[in-house]
Amino acid sequence: MNVLYGHLDRMDVACIQRFAEWFALHLSNFDFKWEWADWENAAEAVATPQQGVFVREVLAHCIRLSYYEKIAKLIPDSMKTLLPLDPTPNFKYQDNCEFAFNHLCCLLPDLTRPPFGVLPAQ
Repeated sequence: MNVLYGHLDRMDVACIQRFAEWFALHLSNFDFKWEWADWENAAEAVATPQQGVFVREVLAHCIRLSYYEKIAKLIPDSMKTLLPLDPTPNFKYQDNCEFAFNHLCCLLPDLTRPPFGVLPAQ
């Protein structure tokens, strides 16, 4: 693994992407246990751009396979800059309750109607 990580500057971009996807899947099978401190240089200017991109992609895929807080807790503080933004839900009707209520009232008849092809109970 360390040999491949050291030679990322010689890899094609598509190979780096596939390698990051595979490695994140591999980590998910082993509860994301890895010596993350060995890759701390990816967050600094010392690393090659390919190493930084690789670590960012691995972390993004790990978050998709797990959840943000778990991955953020596993990596060292110096690598937290490589994490993508914390995904937050977007509540469409959070600020406008009246609009949401009116919208729900319009949908209510459709929700109470029996599905197509199902006869109502007699």
